[in-house]
Amino acid sequence: MELKSILEALLFVKGEAFGLDDLVRLAEQPEERVREALRCLADDCKERGMTLLEKDGEFQLGTRPECAPYLERFL
Repeated sequence: MELKSILEALLFVKGEAFGLDDLVRLAEQPEERVREALRCLADDCKERGMTLLEKDGEFQLGTRPECAPYLERFL
């Protein structure tokens, strides 16, 4: 399975931020490979309704700001 898919699944299921160290440990891959896969995932998200957020070395999936009006109507 592609590392990018593994990271996406982990981030989706947790629903909260993951530290890079946790992602490296869970994916059983070197840090640089995880960082590269996260960059690719962030690029892929540019054409989707979600985005990869990073803050203080932690990563989380979230919805794109452009989707806010639709989500507000739904919620």
